[in-house]
Amino acid sequence: MKKKAPEQSHAERLVKTCAEIVAELIDSNSKNQSVNLNALKAKYARLNQLSSQPRLVDIIAAIPEQHKKELLPRLKAKPVRTASGVAVVAVMCKPHRCPHIAMTGNICVYCLHGDSLVSLTAGFSSRIGDMRAMVGQGVLAYSGLLDGVVGDKCVGWVERKEKRMCVEVELLDGRAVKCTEDHQIQTDEGWIEAGKLVAGVHRVVCGPAYPQIDLLQLDDQWQKQCGSVVLQMDTLEQLLRTLAFCRIAGFIKGSPSLKTDEKTGGCKRVLRLGHRLDADALSRDLELFSEGQPVSATLLEDSGEWAVDLPSLLAGSIGFSDTNVPVFLMDVDCPVAMVQCYLSGLISSAGVAPSLVTKETFAGSEALVWDCLCELVNEPYGSIDDVALLLKRCGLDKIKTEAISETAAQIHLLQLDEPVLDKISFVFSVLKQSRSEAYRAYKRYLNLARKANSVEEPAVLEPKQFLATIDALGCFEQDPAWPLLGRPAVTATSNAMPVMRIPVKGRRPVGPETVYDITVERNESLLANGMVAHNCPGGPDSDFEYSTQSYTGYEPTSMRAIRARYDPFEQARGRVEQLKSLGHNVDKVEYIIMGGTFMSLSEDYRNWFIMNLHDALSGHRSNDVDEAVRMSEQSETKCIGITIETRPDAALKPHLSHMLRYGCTRLELGVQSVYEDVARDTNRGHTVRAVCESFQLAKDAGYKVVAHMMPDLPNVGMERDIEQFKEYFENPAFRSDGLKLYPTLVIRGTGLYELWRTGRYKNYTPNALVDLVARILALVPPWTRVYRVQRDIPMPLVSSGVEHGNLRELALQRMRDLGTQCRDVRTREVGIVDIHTKVQPDQVELIRRDYVANGGWETFLSYEDPEADILIGLLRLRKCSPETFRPELTVDGKQCSIVRELHVYGSVVPMHSRDPKKFQHQGFGTLLMEEAERIAREEHGSVKLAVISGVGTRHYYRRLGYELDGPYMSKKLI
Repeated sequence: MKKKAPEQSHAERLVKTCAEIVAELIDSNSKNQSVNLNALKAKYARLNQLSSQPRLVDIIAAIPEQHKKELLPRLKAKPVRTASGVAVVAVMCKPHRCPHIAMTGNICVYCLHGDSLVSLTAGFSSRIGDMRAMVGQGVLAYSGLLDGVVGDKCVGWVERKEKRMCVEVELLDGRAVKCTEDHQIQTDEGWIEAGKLVAGVHRVVCGPAYPQIDLLQLDDQWQKQCGSVVLQMDTLEQLLRTLAFCRIAGFIKGSPSLKTDEKTGGCKRVLRLGHRLDADALSRDLELFSEGQPVSATLLEDSGEWAVDLPSLLAGSIGFSDTNVPVFLMDVDCPVAMVQCYLSGLISSAGVAPSLVTKETFAGSEALVWDCLCELVNEPYGSIDDVALLLKRCGLDKIKTEAISETAAQIHLLQLDEPVLDKISFVFSVLKQSRSEAYRAYKRYLNLARKANSVEEPAVLEPKQFLATIDALGCFEQDPAWPLLGRPAVTATSNAMPVMRIPVKGRRPVGPETVYDITVERNESLLANGMVAHNCPGGPDSDFEYSTQSYTGYEPTSMRAIRARYDPFEQARGRVEQLKSLGHNVDKVEYIIMGGTFMSLSEDYRNWFIMNLHDALSGHRSNDVDEAVRMSEQSETKCIGITIETRPDAALKPHLSHMLRYGCTRLELGVQSVYEDVARDTNRGHTVRAVCESFQLAKDAGYKVVAHMMPDLPNVGMERDIEQFKEYFENPAFRSDGLKLYPTLVIRGTGLYELWRTGRYKNYTPNALVDLVARILALVPPWTRVYRVQRDIPMPLVSSGVEHGNLRELALQRMRDLGTQCRDVRTREVGIVDIHTKVQPDQVELIRRDYVANGGWETFLSYEDPEADILIGLLRLRKCSPETFRPELTVDGKQCSIVRELHVYGSVVPMHSRDPKKFQHQGFGTLLMEEAERIAREEHGSVKLAVISGVGTRHYYRRLGYELDGPYMSKKLI
């Protein structure tokens, strides 16, 4: 009897149907035969038992790339026209916090138990439940790029309001962490939710698990004077400074490498067997005593060691000749935390880490042996005894001291038969910390095996086997480049601390728990009990999971970003391919970077993000953002511009210069209201005056400026709303190039929701809002483009506010009823008019409009059909104001002008191509540039004309005689 074939799913039948349709299309095309596509769709849908015919987009996606050019015309699937001639690709930066008005906040989805210990860069750890006080301080994080642990910063803390179901994950060495089931843990297979970790299959990435210091329990009345330094604990800053002093004092006491700089007379510190991160850690502590001056570390090429200058403030506060332990540490009232920090510095400089040796007692096998804790040269017995006493105060009791005489010197060994890492860290020695972490993991593993009475079983791993299992052998291997120093290879070549990968032993449910999380600035991870865990992806108090601030996570752009885990390369590449498969021409791409305030993120993250956006178009893998921009310039798919959403207080001179480097050509600034009282009441965090100043700075740098305005904010009212838009368009201090209208929405989980729920705020009625928007659009001058009229937020999420998804359409209809007209740029674009009315321009002429805005003379040049009111192309020319700060736009005090935008509208035409039926590349751009040059030379009196050019359009301007001048393309006029 024949076995019945398994029934195909609907998706499999759909794929098969599309493939069969495409195969017949290719065959008929090769024979030059006509074909009825609808008949083919009906035929194969019936044969494959589909309930509905396949969509055209599914058929197009199934066509092999080599056949698309010939088959698309036969399908009557012409490239989709974009009204502006550009494929717009919106991407989102990672969720982050910024204190400004937001229609939504963010939520912490992944959370850890409050007792989880977070490793800090200061060499100790703190309960995550207490991390609220540590926001702004350094934490350790995992860098996937470096595959190691690096320093980062905690920028936010959140506590979940309700308890959540948790699991406990235990590793082979006994360490464990409690977290929610959906909390992601870094493994050798990537990020995996805690509830999906499998014992014996997954290995968890682990880094330093520093000893805990409970800062909240320290005596804030404690105070001591050490030379010119006052040690006290009144505030968190003073407490951290006191602990840093103890670490530095311990390091100096135990270090034999203190030298005097002959030129300056200052002290210089050399870290033996050093690592870049050792020098960074010491520099961070020293900067707390450097009176605002940066402390730099220098690599000594001859020895491979690092030299760090010691601030003069400390030179008189720490006695270099005194070999005894500082007196204040021997006081019984001295907090144990200070003793721990002193010993951390001491053993970092003098301690010897565990080593992998062969011992007869282990029958020739490799064994981990703790050689000694401290090696103190020329010190009296009393000092060794004091150190032993301090160790006992920290809870380390298994101590043995030994004196060894060597000629005139006397070496004292202080040995421990237990790992010190439970109480003390090697804060200034990555080598010792890494080896000690591996030693501690093996000791814990053996202890667990002994408790299970299985130490004699063959399954118990030997030391070398265990180190290989957790990827820790590299910490014990010697780097051939430094044979005399015995430096391990992992610290000689890496800019990060090495990690271990410890197998999962098991997991179990532990029931509902109160959970917390933190936000880490750059690397989206933290070390919880030494395990690499994902950090909180967003901000507090919102009902929308994993969403960027001011977004819900349900907008199309948000969903694409979440699917790509906010990876810029994946977002860009995926969206471009999607547009291409839908028939869009993607020869020209404009990026819009959404998601809060991009420029408030760290420079390293911003550079990485922009680099990946350019690489997604060029296909090149760059090492830095400058290389990415150079390669993007030569890309087949051109990046013709980048738009960045930001705030006035994140659009100052340094920010503007950074964005020019990225290839940014347009800024979107959140204004919301022109009233100072509204800006204050809505917690904007900046003044309206700051908005005007940022507009002028941005325009003087050449940017196009688009403002976000929010009608219907609390305490405004209809009359003030209308008056503020009159003020906005008439006052030269505003007058942006573009506008986005975002009527206020009430969404659950926001502060405004509570006002609305209790009756203290009420939105305009739908008809009133349509009337308001219609009146606003009637005020818009012809040089301004209205990009959007409402947020792209799904209506089911809106509790009150806009009730229609087509607000612009309704407003334009109301204007027709009232006999008014909208003359903004978008309404008059030739592409938009062609799509809506099929009217083509007939009598095209050059039109010039001059106006004053933001301290400068603006000229708006355009080719239009005045009779049909159709706009074909435009150019924005500005005579730079005296406040211009870019050096490229200030030539020996002589006047310069800048073209801030050149755009010819209509369906896209590839660069270096022509299409007689389309308006791009028909010479309108060249004519506009020639007129701009004439005005700049004859009327502005300028000696140079610059253009803020998209990276992908620089070759176009080169053909017009322009040269690359910093981030601009410029041409001398005289």
